[in-house]
Amino acid sequence: SPCGGTMMNIRHRFGLSLIVTAALLATAVVIFTRGFVIEIRASADTPPLLPDAAEANKAKGGSLPAAGDVLVVGGMGSGKTKMKTLSTAEFYNPTKGEFFQTGSLPVTAAVQGASLASSSPGAKVVAFGGISGIGHANVHLLSFTGTVVANAESYDPSAGSWSAAANMMSTPRAGATATLLPSGMILIAGGFDASENALNTAEIFNPADGTFVATDNTMTDPRAFHTANLLLSGKVLLVSGLTDNSGSLSSTADIFDPIAGTHGVFTESTGFPAKSAAAASVLFPSGTLAGEVLITGGDNCPSLSVCSATTGELYNPGTDQFTFPTPMNESRLTHAATLLQNGTVLIAGGFVARGRPIFQMGSATKSAEIFDPASATFKKTKSMHRARGGHTAALLQ
Repeated sequence: SPCGGTMMNIRHRFGLSLIVTAALLATAVVIFTRGFVIEIRASADTPPLLPDAAEANKAKGGSLPAAGDVLVVGGMGSGKTKMKTLSTAEFYNPTKGEFFQTGSLPVTAAVQGASLASSSPGAKVVAFGGISGIGHANVHLLSFTGTVVANAESYDPSAGSWSAAANMMSTPRAGATATLLPSGMILIAGGFDASENALNTAEIFNPADGTFVATDNTMTDPRAFHTANLLLSGKVLLVSGLTDNSGSLSSTADIFDPIAGTHGVFTESTGFPAKSAAAASVLFPSGTLAGEVLITGGDNCPSLSVCSATTGELYNPGTDQFTFPTPMNESRLTHAATLLQNGTVLIAGGFVARGRPIFQMGSATKSAEIFDPASATFKKTKSMHRARGGHTAALLQ
C-alpha cells in the first residue's frame, strides 16, 4: 500500500468507474452505491500505484483491435477486502461478441480523461491523469488512499501497447475532459488536482511530440465532471460542473476558440446553463438540430444532498443561448447519452436521487428513453436488463 506525506482529504462528489459520488463530509470524499460507502483520501505526496507483475504480463502476445472495436481501460478493481486502481486494458470485438486483453497502462488509474489522437482510422488513444491508489474494505466501508496523477499515456492499436508521453501535464487532474480539436491537438480542461482544488486551467496536448502548453487564459469557473463538446465551428463548449470540493456547481459555460490568440482563448457564453455535474451531452452533426448540443440530467443539488435532474437543455451556438424545451421522463446522473444512426439520442440508466440526504442516495435505474430532435421531446422506451450508473455506451458500426 502506498503512503507518504501529509494527507489531503478530497471532499468533492467524485466518480470511480461504476461508482457515483453522492456526498461530501468534513473529512473525506464519501461515495454511496447500494449502501456501500467509499472514503477517498488523496495526498499529493502519495506515489501512484504501479501495475503488479500479473497485470503487466496479462497482455503479452494478445490480439490486436480493429476498426469498430471498443477499448476499455483502467478503473477501480473488485475485491472482498482489498481494492485497487487498475492498469489493465481490454477491447470488445462486436463481430465476435468477446473481450480481448491488450496492453497495460504504465500507471494504474481511474477517472481518466481520454481522447483519440486524431480522426484518422487506426489512430492512437491518449489517456490523461486520473486517481491512482489502493483501498481496504471493512463491512460497508472502503477506505481508499491514493493520489491524483499528471501522467499521459498513448495506446497504439497496431502494437497493442501503451507508452508514456514525453512529458506530463502541468497539473495533476481527475474528472477533467479531453477534447480532440480539428488541428489534431487535444484540449484537457478542468478537473480536481491532488490537493482537492477544482481547476479553471486548461492545457493543450500535442500528440506529435508529447508536449503540453497552457491555454492563453482560464475558464470562467473552475470545472470538474463537467461536459465538453466539439462544435461544428471547431470551437469547444464546456458546461457547468463542480467548482470546489464542497459540491458547489457552476451556472456558466465557456466557449474555447483554439485558433484565437497564441494557444486558444476561453470566452464566457452569454447563455446560462442549468447547474449540473455528471451530466451527459451529445452534439447533433446534422438534421433538425444540426450544430446544437443536447445536455441531460446530472446532479443539481447543493452540498450534503444529491438530486438527479430531469433537465433536458439545448445549446444553440448561433444564438449562444440555452433553452429548456422539455424534461426527461426520469431524473438521472452519471447516465449515458448516445447519438443513434437515425438522429435520435438514447438516454440509458444512471443513478436516481430525488433530493435525498446524502445517506439516502437511491440506486441505479435500468430505464431508458429516446430524445427525438424533430419534436424536441423525450419518449420512454424499453428498459435495459440490468440497472447501471456511471457506465459507458459506444455506438458500434
